[in-house]
Amino acid sequence: MQNDYEQVVKQILSIEQQLDNLIENQQYEQLLPLLERREQIIRSLENIDPQLANSIMQSDQKRIEKIKTQMQKLANDAIEMKRSQTAIKSYKDFTQAQGTRLDKKM
Repeated sequence: MQNDYEQVVKQILSIEQQLDNLIENQQYEQLLPLLERREQIIRSLENIDPQLANSIMQSDQKRIEKIKTQMQKLANDAIEMKRSQTAIKSYKDFTQAQGTRLDKKM
């Protein structure tokens, strides 16, 4: 029985490492299946070691903060991309209306 519990803990710890790697690599689409698998494994246990449960909760809190930070960066990047797109479109519209120095030299 103890050996089974140790195997389950190893599976959970492996999933924990995979979750961290996915978040680090911004592979969010793969998080949900792993989280669901971890939940099933944890629910299958009669008892979970309080230290393991606490460790999982603390790790999840850190993951949430990291994802929030990454989401903010993505939002900022999207704003910059939109500004760049607007500037390019503005320049394109201007050059089509006015011509460019390049057009005049050719």
